[in-house]
Amino acid sequence: MTCLQEVDERVFRDLLSPILSASGLRGFFLSKCGGTREGAAFFYRTERLSCLATHRVVMREAFQKEDSPFKALQARYPSLRTILQEKLTTVGQIVLLRLKAVDGDGRDTLLLVGNTHLFYHPKAQHIRLMQMATLLREMEAHQARAEEEYGISPRLVVCGDLNSTPHTATIRYLTGETISPGDEVWKWINAFGWGKRQGEAGEEPVGTAAGVTAVGAAAGGKEVEEEEEEEVEERDLDADVAEKINAGQSSARMVPKEGGKQGAGEEEEEEEEEEEEEEEEEEEEEGGVFVPDATVIPSLSLARPFISACGFPDFTNYVQGFVETLDYIFLQSSTATTPTAAAAATATVPATPVAPADFSVLSVAAMPTREEAGADTALPSWQTPSDHVSIMCDVQLK
Repeated sequence: MTCLQEVDERVFRDLLSPILSASGLRGFFLSKCGGTREGAAFFYRTERLSCLATHRVVMREAFQKEDSPFKALQARYPSLRTILQEKLTTVGQIVLLRLKAVDGDGRDTLLLVGNTHLFYHPKAQHIRLMQMATLLREMEAHQARAEEEYGISPRLVVCGDLNSTPHTATIRYLTGETISPGDEVWKWINAFGWGKRQGEAGEEPVGTAAGVTAVGAAAGGKEVEEEEEEEVEERDLDADVAEKINAGQSSARMVPKEGGKQGAGEEEEEEEEEEEEEEEEEEEEEGGVFVPDATVIPSLSLARPFISACGFPDFTNYVQGFVETLDYIFLQSSTATTPTAAAAATATVPATPVAPADFSVLSVAAMPTREEAGADTALPSWQTPSDHVSIMCDVQLK
């Protein structure tokens, strides 16, 4: 199986589909909503798998459902409701597959695969968490229907560009941690808003603003189409992308800029950034401290958490100013016990990552080193067409 994100509809139709079809793969494409011609693509090898059903998850519609766990939260924060139900273009693919029997193996095995590209904005960590929780609810509903129809419960696989580093709430949630109403992720409800972007009306951002705009887009996968439909307000972004992405939980791994020593211009920018940070702190004090309300913020947890099949590599996204892991292949475990993302992320990734009982990870593709990825300063480069590095693994179903 192959899960892709940020796929242009024409590239899927005219390039990827014909080429991969000739190699025995069949594919599906799902564009983002709002007229965007970019989206997610899923391919599977027809020799080994048969497709039983496909489902599309439009996040806008899913957040409008009466049984959404975020209904009360949206009612309390109308601006958040507007963002979730009207502004975001995020979608998710869900594909139900049957593994074809080989070598006399008569077992009937079903897989339910989710593929998505979560919202990119550095100060929208809470939105990514809600999007992932919503996708998993949809997958669990289809899992129950499939079990009722086929008598077998499909094994869940979640893949995608989650725009979340290993220490953030989305990954902590996936790997078994309970995200309580008091978790610091919810503070971003007050920090993020939707409005006009810097540099609108033909005026290009300059200096620090330009750097923040460029790095923020690169760190999150450059969802340009999403900004074209409705511009995101970067209320109080500073130049520290790591703080924005990791929400203060871990330091970012930055690509050193060319030139070695810091010049006078960079020193001036640092002074400007410090002044901006002081202004932000004053604004936060004026706006008050966010007080979590357990009556509207749900406690999120999974009965059967997931394990990252490729572990937590040093990076999957390498751009100038930002080096981090944002892309994952998650396999659902068969039990309620699994290492936390925080523990796994601080350890050396094993050659063969620990896998849930339903799966056995046979091998993981080698990742480039920092030196290799940075040979031409950053990605993309003349030999690497994307700023993201593909992650790949061989998995055996038990």
